[in-house]
Amino acid sequence: KLAGTLTFPNSGSSLPAVILITGSGQQKRNQEISGHKPFLVLADYLTRQGIAVLRVDDRGIGGSTGNFKQSTSGDFADDVLAGIEYLKGRKEIDSKKMGLIGHSEGGLIAQITADRSSDVAFIVSMAGPGIGFDEMVIFQVLEQLRLEGTSEEDIELQRSWRRSLYSLFKQNSDSTTIANKMKALHSELSENEIKRLNWPKGRLDYEIKRSLSPWWHFALSYDPSVTLKRLECPVLAINGDKDKQVPSNKNLPAIEKALHDG
Repeated sequence: KLAGTLTFPNSGSSLPAVILITGSGQQKRNQEISGHKPFLVLADYLTRQGIAVLRVDDRGIGGSTGNFKQSTSGDFADDVLAGIEYLKGRKEIDSKKMGLIGHSEGGLIAQITADRSSDVAFIVSMAGPGIGFDEMVIFQVLEQLRLEGTSEEDIELQRSWRRSLYSLFKQNSDSTTIANKMKALHSELSENEIKRLNWPKGRLDYEIKRSLSPWWHFALSYDPSVTLKRLECPVLAINGDKDKQVPSNKNLPAIEKALHDG
């Protein structure tokens, strides 16, 4: 069961509507961050502009039930589809004017949802991805290493190592096969490389366990460009230049190219 809040303007009928989609991690409907409630602010503003807004607690938090840890971005897209079906049943809503606003992973979930449903009239992606999660993780790790003063030689070693690991998820669907191949790759490293990478066997075991969780497995094998090329609705993508998690200079051009190619 999904619990949420649906807000309506004070007047009007056949209203346009949006569903707000939270970013990564288990979030309540207002997507509280350090005491701030950005989705409450956004919902309030949009409702005052004449747009109905639905915002929902993620699986297994707040008023919603379900197993969040065993779910993927694809599963979360199914939850958004349930929200679309709910809005279609409301007499106050114009079913031809329903859109999605997603933040971070929510932008990716919006892509998947719109690919699965012709009822999505538009997407607004806020800090959403256009490149693969594997490349995003590598970027984040390398940026952190640069801040720590790591040599460019060791940074390149880290880049090569992680690309080799993450490519396994696109080439294989079986978890046991991926785990065995990760171990095989690690066995090929020299002691010096293991030390420079800071990847002892204990860390390898942890990364295998994390990477094979449903969410990580889906994320590492998902290519946003494939979905973006199939979209037929208008898309507004907004990314921040100071964002260190989803860098605008990598993701916005990728989003634009995929939409144009499609």
